[in-house]
Amino acid sequence: CIRDLDYYLRYATYAMLAGDPSILDERVLNGLRETYNSLGVPIGATVQAIQAMKEVTAGLVGPDAGKEMGVYFDYICSGLS
Repeated sequence: CIRDLDYYLRYATYAMLAGDPSILDERVLNGLRETYNSLGVPIGATVQAIQAMKEVTAGLVGPDAGKEMGVYFDYICSGLS
C-alpha cells in the first residue's frame, strides 16, 4: 500500500541503526502479508515500490550506506513475498 511506504522507510532505518533486522519482523512483517491479502492489496506492486525506494535511497545516501540500507529493504521484500 502506498501510504505504508514511509512506514517501511522509517522501520528499515531503525533496523539499520540497530543493526538488527528482527525489529522488522516484530514491528512490520508479522501478519502484514495476511492483512494485505485479506484487503486485496497487491503484494507484488508493494514489493516493486519498496525496491524502487531502495534504489532512490541508495542514490541519495551513496553506495556504501545504500548497500547497507538495501539489506533491510530486501528483508522487508522477502518477508512480504
